[in-house]
Amino acid sequence: RKVVRVAPGRAEVLVVLTTDGNNGVFLVIARTNPANPVRNIQFIPKAAEAAARANPFQPHLLAMFRNFGTLRFMDWGRTNSDFNVGLAPLRWAQRTPAGARSYAVANTGVPYEVMAQLCNLVGAHAWVNVPHNADDDFVASLAELLHSALRPGLTVTLEYSNEAWGIPRQYGGLHSGGVWAALEGAKLAPPLSHYCWVVRRTREYRDIVTAALGEEAFASGRFKLLLAPQAGYADTGRVMLGVPGAQWLASCPDPPAYSWVDAVAIAPYAGGDAASHYDGSAYGAGPWVAEAIAKEVNASVAESAAWTREYAAIVAEANRLRGAKAPIALRMYEGGLHFGYPEEANIPINFDPAVRPVVARYFAVHAEAAAAAGTTYTTVMQFVGFGAAGKRWDLGGDPFALINSPFTPTTDAAAPKLLGFADYANGRCPGVAPPLFDAWTHEGTGGACLADGRACKTGRCFAPPEAAGGACYCAVGTYGDDCSEVEPVVTEFCGYKCGELVQPLVYAVPRGGGEPRAAAKGECRSLQDGAKLFARGHWLTASAAMDLRTCACHAPFYGHDCTLFDCPRECSRNGRCIHPGLAAPANSSYRPAPHVCECFRGFRGIYCEEDCGCRAEADGRVHGECTADGRCLPDAGWEGNGAGRLRWACPCEVCSGPGYCACPSGCRYGTCFRGTCLCHRGVQGAACDAPVDAAAAPEGARYGVNVNSVPYWAAHWVFVDIFPSLSEWVSVYRSGYHPKTYVWGNGQERHLGADGLPTHVAYDQELTGLVNRNTRYRSPIGVYHLVWEGDASVGVGMDAVEEGRGKNAIRAKFRGTCAGPGVEGDEAEAEACAALEHGATYVGDNGFNVNVRGLGAAPLRRMQLLLPGFEDTGRAEALPYHPLFLKDLEGYGVVRFHTWTDQSVLYGVPALREREWEQRVRPGDKFFEHGTFNRSGVPYERQLRLCRILGADPWLHVPPDASDAFVTRLAELVREEFTHRPDSATVYIEYGNEMWNPLFPGAEWCAAKGIALGLAPADDPNAARYAYYAHRSVEICRIFRDAGVGAGRTRCVLAGWVTVGHANEAILDAAHVAAAASGDSLSSLFHAFAVAAYYSCGMGRDGAADVLLSLDDMVARCRAQSAVEEFVSALADAHALAETHGLPLTSYEAGPHISEYSAIHDGTETPGLTLKFIELSRDARMKGIYTTYMDAAKPYLAEWMQFVDVSMPSKYGSFGLREWTSQVPDPPKFEALREAMAPPAPLGGNCLTKAAAHFGFGLGRQTVYGPPFVVSPRRGDVFYGGDGGVLLAWNWLELDRRLRGGRSPDSVPVHLYRLGEACPTGPTLSFTLGEWSNYEYAARSVVLPVVEGDVDDGAEYYLAVEWGPGVTALSEPFIPWRAGARPTVQVAAAYAVQPVDAAPAAAYTLTMVSAVFAADELTAFPAEEFRTALAAAADAGSAFLGTQTATNITVGYVCNIPVVQLAAGVTAADRSDPAVCWCVSCAAAARGGVSLAAPTCADATRCATAIEFTVTAAAPLSNVVAAVHKGRQLTGDAMLTAIVVEGIAAADGIAAVDTEGPDVEGSSAAAPSALLIFCIVAAALT
Repeated sequence: RKVVRVAPGRAEVLVVLTTDGNNGVFLVIARTNPANPVRNIQFIPKAAEAAARANPFQPHLLAMFRNFGTLRFMDWGRTNSDFNVGLAPLRWAQRTPAGARSYAVANTGVPYEVMAQLCNLVGAHAWVNVPHNADDDFVASLAELLHSALRPGLTVTLEYSNEAWGIPRQYGGLHSGGVWAALEGAKLAPPLSHYCWVVRRTREYRDIVTAALGEEAFASGRFKLLLAPQAGYADTGRVMLGVPGAQWLASCPDPPAYSWVDAVAIAPYAGGDAASHYDGSAYGAGPWVAEAIAKEVNASVAESAAWTREYAAIVAEANRLRGAKAPIALRMYEGGLHFGYPEEANIPINFDPAVRPVVARYFAVHAEAAAAAGTTYTTVMQFVGFGAAGKRWDLGGDPFALINSPFTPTTDAAAPKLLGFADYANGRCPGVAPPLFDAWTHEGTGGACLADGRACKTGRCFAPPEAAGGACYCAVGTYGDDCSEVEPVVTEFCGYKCGELVQPLVYAVPRGGGEPRAAAKGECRSLQDGAKLFARGHWLTASAAMDLRTCACHAPFYGHDCTLFDCPRECSRNGRCIHPGLAAPANSSYRPAPHVCECFRGFRGIYCEEDCGCRAEADGRVHGECTADGRCLPDAGWEGNGAGRLRWACPCEVCSGPGYCACPSGCRYGTCFRGTCLCHRGVQGAACDAPVDAAAAPEGARYGVNVNSVPYWAAHWVFVDIFPSLSEWVSVYRSGYHPKTYVWGNGQERHLGADGLPTHVAYDQELTGLVNRNTRYRSPIGVYHLVWEGDASVGVGMDAVEEGRGKNAIRAKFRGTCAGPGVEGDEAEAEACAALEHGATYVGDNGFNVNVRGLGAAPLRRMQLLLPGFEDTGRAEALPYHPLFLKDLEGYGVVRFHTWTDQSVLYGVPALREREWEQRVRPGDKFFEHGTFNRSGVPYERQLRLCRILGADPWLHVPPDASDAFVTRLAELVREEFTHRPDSATVYIEYGNEMWNPLFPGAEWCAAKGIALGLAPADDPNAARYAYYAHRSVEICRIFRDAGVGAGRTRCVLAGWVTVGHANEAILDAAHVAAAASGDSLSSLFHAFAVAAYYSCGMGRDGAADVLLSLDDMVARCRAQSAVEEFVSALADAHALAETHGLPLTSYEAGPHISEYSAIHDGTETPGLTLKFIELSRDARMKGIYTTYMDAAKPYLAEWMQFVDVSMPSKYGSFGLREWTSQVPDPPKFEALREAMAPPAPLGGNCLTKAAAHFGFGLGRQTVYGPPFVVSPRRGDVFYGGDGGVLLAWNWLELDRRLRGGRSPDSVPVHLYRLGEACPTGPTLSFTLGEWSNYEYAARSVVLPVVEGDVDDGAEYYLAVEWGPGVTALSEPFIPWRAGARPTVQVAAAYAVQPVDAAPAAAYTLTMVSAVFAADELTAFPAEEFRTALAAAADAGSAFLGTQTATNITVGYVCNIPVVQLAAGVTAADRSDPAVCWCVSCAAAARGGVSLAAPTCADATRCATAIEFTVTAAAPLSNVVAAVHKGRQLTGDAMLTAIVVEGIAAADGIAAVDTEGPDVEGSSAAAPSALLIFCIVAAALT
């Protein structure tokens, strides 16, 4: 706060503690003398200055640490630092030297000399974690230092690094010591696992220390060596000690560690997820704490005690093997209770008195568990002493800590964990007097403390034994020798923007005169004494010593920092409040300022309360503009329905879209879109009612594929509407409402409807979800469209940047990152991407974030997030699947949907309650909910529809707990499906997925049901699984048959293990019995018996051995005849067994399954092995390997069912044919399967025929079709003779990705082809594009000059864009020429006027600035001027009134009308011809004190130059605009858009605007900048 006094080499500084903003102490070294540089800086509380000369430690810390017998210095030594990992060993000269400037940023943290000094002062043994990369000399020098520095009687325990059993998060673990061990172990011959390398290095410590200090170092017990395995994974202890019995890990080389190590330590933490029981009550103790202890903590303590018991037994066995040597000691290297998150719950439970006995019991239970196994804990270690227990460690706190700080009162309410630890310690040491921790539990405020006899008014007294008097350590908010002086702690919760000025500036005139000042949004004020504030997990009380300040807002601003505002009525939720105005309370000196609503398209009025009737009757989306008289001018293809809404308009009785007629004859086996019946694969004809001869595709029919799921983290482009894949909603604090805005998952209740959408949001809450998360640039790039129905406040964030907004619609630019937006530097992004590649789950705020901040009267429903190029909701409904997804699935005979079907048990197994049809996931649900509503997966309707388009047979799944009624309704849905499919179509039906496999939830359901029905004894769950699975499968097949599904068209499948013959026999026998009970045979009910035809090349069981293999070794293993024979043998056995029951054998999944078994079963992996397996999957030789195994399986399998189509590789396997949807070139496995399927050769590779034009089937692998690659022209587009050409627009970033890392070409050949039944012999026209303009984010556009005679009038054509080597993008069919003129739009005039925010009574004139603009001029003016001027105005916070916003006006587009359609046929020379101009006449009109003058046009041959109006009384500008709207008269429908821009200087072609306007009462001395209104008058022409 201030410097009190200064002396040579010394300064006294008053420090006042605060909590917000830039708190702390800021030290500046302004200058120094190089000959005598500044050094040895110390920053010491004045009361401790004398004591600091003797030792550097806080008396509080010494008082506490005197109670402990051992101090572990893991964190003091920065042991978990990544210093030099993977680079070079750490030398002794690189350690932190005594007297270092800073311990916090030094290589090895606190100097070892200081550690030894602390141990000497408190009499504690030293436990030192040796840096993982310390070289031999470092270890020797460290031993010599500790031996000489520690007083006699104290010992040194040496431990390699910390938790070296863990490796960094990107490899699946925690700490860097494990990585160093893995890297060093891999260098040896033969290589060692990281566990065994740690053992080897620890053994080397003995040799190094012995060489430096002699045998006596260990013989005397002065030095001890310790190994620290993983508590919850006892195999690590067995392997590291050399004790037999490890199941998954290979043993370490001799000599075994039990023969030489001194101690073993574990960290058996407990506590569980106790904080998850938090009920949100009162931010403090409540019944939930007792419930959490009873249900969570006690069980967790018991579980952790079991770890101790197992390790005690391992140590006992090691001591037996050790023989007569001194026994190995069992220790805790860390321990205690940790309760989980969120911190709102962590805070009260850490400070609840009920925790005290639990802590004591925790340590007692562990001591008992060790004793029960014949071992004793020689050291129990709490982690840690001090830390902010209510905060996560990554936020500056430590939820493990015993106590917040040495200054915390040791009471039950403030330090229950510390007191619980003391209770245990005192119970173990009953003879100690005074009791442990006793001297540290009392406030020193009662008696004399200072040498003169004065007591401490607050705080504590510490009197060193050698001093004549003590010193007072003052409580917060007091200072002085005896703590009698008060300096309140200023705690601000105002935020940085509390006093921010209102923009545009609004001035306040002080009462009584004086200079005006700008008005602020709020003011940071102190609370009255006694007022309470809950912040950072505690209730704070304002007092003389605690100055609590919050932001007091000036209306209409609100929120914790007064940054939030809104207009009255929230602009009717039909617009955006861009200036809130400023109220003028009676006791204030503020001048009132008007609010400004920017209305969305289709709405108008001061509060945007006027609905012009431009919303569609079907979904409420806006498809038109407001006219001058408040009617709707519909977009092309729309018309009014007579009830204030719009409907499709077309030249037919029935429409299929805006401007498009219905398809002929109902489009039986196709999809009607934009007036064309798009035939599904396998059918043809105008009505898609004639099956195609399928004789050419019998081979492809025997191949099928499992489609992967669609979670929010997948780079799997399945649907063009990706909102259903949004993650579950997470509650966060609404921005501006709470000081802790960004707390992911704040514990507030989520209110969600049956469709998964929010039904209620608290005032300070946002519900937020993610999609395209962690996809590493592999999600579609471009402009996304988020649309919804109902009344809601919705936003986007993270990598999504809002570009424009309308009624219930947001346009957002998106290009995915790894680290999230705003992360500077390629290095940080590259590190984040590398971490994701290695399996990290969080590296930054990347992805597309959708948030809901508030709800109105109309419920939120039917949200859609449309990918770039698919913003037409009609397209998303008719064609919901991404074209690349369809392209990859083309040709498969069967598509299996087990990952698209909910395989959970809805109500849990014990209830044995069944799921009903109404509880399935339905069309329109936010369907990938991860079980939040117990409805996950993709609707059956979408599964069936996909196969309908592909011409493939669907393989459907019945959930484990589905009732008979559920199955019946599913059968009825399938029966209805057959009316949309040719007679050859079939449907596969399977009960669940691997219902006999304990890894899946259905297995437990089957076991419980089997036992309940008496199908197997209660003590044989395996038999019960097999029996009930078979029993229920038979029942399901019968239900389908009884529901009338056509005979031969339902193919029921029974599945089993491929290598467990006895299980398959049990399943088939049970199914035979169940079928025979009603006179059926298995062959009459089931199509086949199915197994998983995976091959592993003999790898995965022994990770320690596999990791030593090279890539060539792995390829050789896969090619080995023995591996192929092992694969074939398992299939042959299963085939023979199926034949005995009259069934063929098929696969339900197939392909390579090369992964570590331990990863599948318990998630553990051998470091480095996963990356090698991934490399094998990507190797070009995998194509031949895959082919070999497919060919070997052919004699035994009816179908080869690949698992899966798209999947990112991980430790669980590299299953996907692709790793992401847009991956190029085609991966080896994909190529192998495609060649095996032998589809018909592509028709010319990039040739489009009428048949291929339906869905792009039959095109080459690198030929892409339609959106999102070519976004204009699209199917159904018609270009008229007066349009000036064909608008071509393409997504260049997506095309670049297909160049395999190439760059956009400098010139692009484009060809125009006539669409026909067969490939054209050549192009009709060709163009070379060398320059193009920006069309949209990540897209480019150009107008191709097509003139009369180039093409046939009204005929269909398509464009082929040859983007690069092997990459061709085709447009959808369109008509490039039609005679006549289209209804078009021209810019008629622009006017300027100068009112301010309130217009006084006066006469005004809108002066014409320019007349009709030619198309060539629009590129530069006014479009460019609009763009520049409006951007400047937006930066200045200006207001935009009217029906259009600045974001609609970009180069190439004006008011959503392409430039090529504006002023068609008008040239610059035409401007001098008055006939080109329109007469702009004005009818008399009035609105709110504004009257419009008489018409200004003398005749129809002259252009109007001005519009006059009179303000009869002070009126807001919106009334002026409204009057002009009302008074405009043009022939036909007309519209006028007024855009108000502040602060625009005169530009070329625009008349200068007089800034000397009439005075406005209350305005500042400096007049506001002129306001310029551009009135864009547009008329629809025939």
